Amino acid sequence: MAGRRRARNAGTRQKRAQKAVEYLEEVLDGSTSSDPELAQTAVRDLRRVVNRHSVKAPADLREKACRGCGVPFVHGRNVRVRIDVGVRVTTCLGCGRVSRKRMNQDVEQ
Repeated sequence: MAGRRRARNAGTRQKRAQKAVEYLEEVLDGSTSSDPELAQTAVRDLRRVVNRHSVKAPADLREKACRGCGVPFVHGRNVRVRIDVGVRVTTCLGCGRVSRKRMNQDVEQ
């Protein structure tokens, strides 16, 4: 005789996923320069958790890792940052992906 299945609790799943995202972000911040393999694994797992559990990704994840190849950015080694007129252009030196972000400008009135 088969046992009853437990009801899934979406709230608990979301909370656990959010904790995992926070933990992986801490790992990414601490290991970028010391252990690149661990940092790359953290980026991969972070993206998986965010996609699988519909949790919001950290806002600065785009600035920490390449969206194309998943390599964590280490300024001066694998990423080039240029500032154009009001736009910060970030180029991954591994895959060549370019991301642009508009910078805040004070509007004079």
